[in-house]
Amino acid sequence: MGTSWEVYLLNKKFVKQIELGGETRKLYLAEMEVNNSYSGTFKQTSLFQCSTSAPFVAFKTDSIPGLAILHYINPGGDWFGYNFEGHQQYWAICHDLWQVSSDKWTSEAKRLGYSTELKSDQIEVPYELMRSLK
Repeated sequence: MGTSWEVYLLNKKFVKQIELGGETRKLYLAEMEVNNSYSGTFKQTSLFQCSTSAPFVAFKTDSIPGLAILHYINPGGDWFGYNFEGHQQYWAICHDLWQVSSDKWTSEAKRLGYSTELKSDQIEVPYELMRSLK
């Protein structure tokens, strides 16, 4: 028996646009309601960096007090159990593409200018660096 997930976008807010390394990166805060069969219903605010070279999703976690989790993702490449939901949310927030099938991620990513060789990684950062996350 698997875990079912439903995610509802409650609010999306543009935070900042930066130019870095010749690329325009946009940051968004998105408040979502997440309902899953494993941990129930909860609200989560995540920070998204929409970038073809360094895309990420960051969120606060209650399981590690004082820390936020940052998932660098590869929109056109491999996903893992821990960051599958982040991929889905990234497509919705950064490209307004909802429920993109993972078998279509590679072609969509190439069309939008992503490399398929980006590194997927999870890092922990002090929550104080991401005060906007709730």
